[in-house]
Amino acid sequence: MCTIGLNRELNVLFKNRDKNVHTQEEVVMADGYIALRTIGAKYYSLGFNKFGCGFVSAAVNTPEWTKLTEDGEKEEAQALFKKENKGLLSPMILVSEMLPRIRKAEEWVTALSGFDDDFRGYNILFADLYSAKIVEVFKKKRIVNVFTDNFVRTNHFQNIDFGPKYYKDYPNSFDRYQYVEKELGKTRRLEDIFAMLKPKDPEKCKRIWRDENFFTVSTSVISLSEKCLYYSNAINKNYQLIVLSEKVLT
Repeated sequence: MCTIGLNRELNVLFKNRDKNVHTQEEVVMADGYIALRTIGAKYYSLGFNKFGCGFVSAAVNTPEWTKLTEDGEKEEAQALFKKENKGLLSPMILVSEMLPRIRKAEEWVTALSGFDDDFRGYNILFADLYSAKIVEVFKKKRIVNVFTDNFVRTNHFQNIDFGPKYYKDYPNSFDRYQYVEKELGKTRRLEDIFAMLKPKDPEKCKRIWRDENFFTVSTSVISLSEKCLYYSNAINKNYQLIVLSEKVLT
């Protein structure tokens, strides 16, 4: 599962992506935007465009599915996931399709609110250079919160009555939330964000970088101001800088 957030002063979105299956990712560099996805996927896990608008997302699932996955019961977890999400759509398909043309974060929120189908559970963070909103979605529920400062989300809701509610339901989600919420307040530079997401201190690393049945597959930092992505797919690899081409900015 994932850890997402925003440093408002730096105009930076970030995401550590965790998965329960081995995942190969690709950075998509298209006409006017950059995005990240699992190879072959129909949607992006994060992205930003030439207008300085971007998003990052974190799925919210049931404690029952999470426990099966953490215990390594892959077949049982897969069967339960299919049962629990039958008839539900991923909101990330709509969000991804809109990425090239979005000029304000509010446009994503309006689209999700006006979409009548049932969605799978997600925390989705939308931001532009002047505003930021976190949207909780599950089935027909859409709850929007506006933020003017730094904030973080993981794999539990703050408002919707679904998924992990208490620490015992998914300890790692609450631990990651508490760790990043504390560390984010200390970040003043881009390098501080990098250090928060990929700590050199072993004890801090255990709190954010996962290596068991859920494991961290990548870490990404989006600079909305500079229109670039910093990406790394390993704890021991430096961030790679990927800049939105000047050719597609015009």
